[in-house]
Amino acid sequence: METIALFPPQDKLTFAQALKIELAALQAEYPKFADRLSQANAILTAGRLFVEESGAEGMVTSADTIDPTTGTHVNYHVNGSCSCPAGQHEKHCKHKAALYLYQRVVQRLTLPPAPPPKTTPQRSWFVQIYGVEAIRFEGLRTLAEDAGLRSLVTIVITATPDFAVCQSTATFADGRVFTDIGDATPENIATAGLRPHLVRIAATRAAARALRRALNINKVAVEELGQEALEAERDGV
Repeated sequence: METIALFPPQDKLTFAQALKIELAALQAEYPKFADRLSQANAILTAGRLFVEESGAEGMVTSADTIDPTTGTHVNYHVNGSCSCPAGQHEKHCKHKAALYLYQRVVQRLTLPPAPPPKTTPQRSWFVQIYGVEAIRFEGLRTLAEDAGLRSLVTIVITATPDFAVCQSTATFADGRVFTDIGDATPENIATAGLRPHLVRIAATRAAARALRRALNINKVAVEELGQEALEAERDGV
């Protein structure tokens, strides 16, 4: 019997990779705070956040505010509130956002690995596109249910006539929760008849990504691919 490798050994995500994923997810979930989150990302990448061992509080060194008495950069204490001027007025400051973003990254990096499913993968779940093997959503859903999937909830983040973003959350019987996002535009949907249904396509892509993350599958889902790749599938490339 042919063996289909769904779970090849993978290096653990680096902090930088996890930071990029969480930043994109949060900016899609909270577009109003996208700029503030970018500022938080800059704080993390510059190494200006120093977190206490508990992970619940930390200190941020300002990049541009100088203490006139010492001539050194000002430090702000963050623990749900912030000692910066914006934080003192109970605004969503970049320092609090940096700590929250850091906590999200750490949570992602410490998630337990998913157990391999018992179901035998079916060859019909896979498609070769430009020499790369992709998996269909039906296969992901079947494998996830076998691994204890209890709910798959998708919400709409953004929806316009030309762009849609959805977020999907997969919850498993053992308490593990995985969230990811998916987007759709008329240009990245292969089937002309589906192009008016951006939200539905974005929702399917978000669900596929959440399930791939949960199952530790590094094969892209067919439904995530756009026009060019799916035309290649049709033509047998």
